[in-house]
Amino acid sequence: MSRRYLHPVLPAPGARLLLDRAASHHLLEVCRHPRGAPLRLFDGRGREALCRLVGVEGNLALVEGLQEPRESFSGSWRVLLLALCKGPAFEAALRMACELGVGEVRPVLAARSNLRRGNEDRWRRVLEAASRQCGRATLPALAELSPLPVALEAQGLPAERWVATPTAPLAAHSGEDLALLIGPEGGLDEAEIAAARAAGFTPVGLGPLILRVDTAVAAALARALG
Repeated sequence: MSRRYLHPVLPAPGARLLLDRAASHHLLEVCRHPRGAPLRLFDGRGREALCRLVGVEGNLALVEGLQEPRESFSGSWRVLLLALCKGPAFEAALRMACELGVGEVRPVLAARSNLRRGNEDRWRRVLEAASRQCGRATLPALAELSPLPVALEAQGLPAERWVATPTAPLAAHSGEDLALLIGPEGGLDEAEIAAARAAGFTPVGLGPLILRVDTAVAAALARALG
């Protein structure tokens, strides 16, 4: 399988294109992509193209298009409201959400979040890397970090809404449109669960045991996929 790289512009068949510095660095310095070898560029908006590396100009990679750019998997309407938690678990949850097709991630601050600020640039890099690896051509949208009460009242949430709650009945199979709320380490408190219910979220369980944040994301999305 050809390596995949993110770039906002895709070349037409036979056309040559100098990649930007970020893509060139990843291709030339990180992956040491062989000259002449095929690769795939994806634009983060749903299209990808088969290309090959033909040269280097001023530390920028020069590629040539081999096929007409085509539409590829663009994600679903699933929205993940993910409470801020320690970096490794949060980033693992982002990767799993990307690999399981989430269309948008909305980071939220909960009462038990053990961090009060995030690193959105790093989160975007995590989502980009996950998209390269899993074959997505559209990056999951990433909203700004917001307090949970604000996120619960935000526009654009699907009608079906789940809040992961350890004592609730097991989650049932969902359709494509779903908003999923996952709490931080220690879970959501009773007031937050009540607020989520008032905002149309149904408490759902994910099994008999207490799950880590990243495991809960994977388990809930797996149940939603059926």
